[in-house]
Amino acid sequence: MRGILWLQEIIPAAYDSVGHKAAYLGRLLKGDYPVPPGFVLTHELLRQHRRCDWEHDLSEALERLPGPWIARSSSSAEDSQGMAFPGLFKTILGLSSVTSVADAVEEVVSSLTSDAVEAYALHHRRQSQEFRMAVLIQHMLNPQSSGVAFSRHPTGSREMVAIEATYGLGAPLVDGRITPDLVLVDESGRTDFVRIGSKRIRASLVNTHVQYDEATEDDRRRPAITIRDARSIACMARHLEATLGEPQDIEWAIENHRLYLLQSRPITTLAVK
Repeated sequence: MRGILWLQEIIPAAYDSVGHKAAYLGRLLKGDYPVPPGFVLTHELLRQHRRCDWEHDLSEALERLPGPWIARSSSSAEDSQGMAFPGLFKTILGLSSVTSVADAVEEVVSSLTSDAVEAYALHHRRQSQEFRMAVLIQHMLNPQSSGVAFSRHPTGSREMVAIEATYGLGAPLVDGRITPDLVLVDESGRTDFVRIGSKRIRASLVNTHVQYDEATEDDRRRPAITIRDARSIACMARHLEATLGEPQDIEWAIENHRLYLLQSRPITTLAVK
């Protein structure tokens, strides 16, 4: 059954089958960007076949991918022009068995028909039934720090990259449970730590489970990334904008002193200058 594609196998002809997120990451992985390895279950596979038809192939693919794993949505709707579906599709962290991954795949697919997704689609004069859902499975990192970055400052300035950073996994930042650090980096590499956020909660992977702990007072007062880290993130964000031809909103993580790219999508609410 040819319904599972590794990120490096994705070609333009398969973009409709794998969704925007996987298509972007496959393109960037082949462009030598540091994307964690993974594969995608195409929407045709998940729509036309039952779990008993694809679970064996999933098991074989997982044998080639170091665990633990993360299951992520990759639909034809999210990260498209004018529609982001922010946080509305499921992401399942810390998966450690074939059964848990298969369960997660079904949960991600089912999120396409949630009330929140339907309401968001209707707000944009669309129907959720129009969209297709593929599911991306990747090796899950356990980073020392993570966050988001915008290749343009919210004002649209080309000269400034804006970075938000926190300790550990990015889940508390995405969920809005913490105030992250805010760092600006200009084209010359000048770095300004505009805000040292509270970062009171740290999420980390412990024995394949996501654990939330209170950060120490010292950690809250220190920046989650170094000047060198900030410059590396800013450099990657600018390269991504040049590669993809438009300003980018990226998710990044640093594990064992190595910078990884987790996601890249267009910034659609920017007055570009």
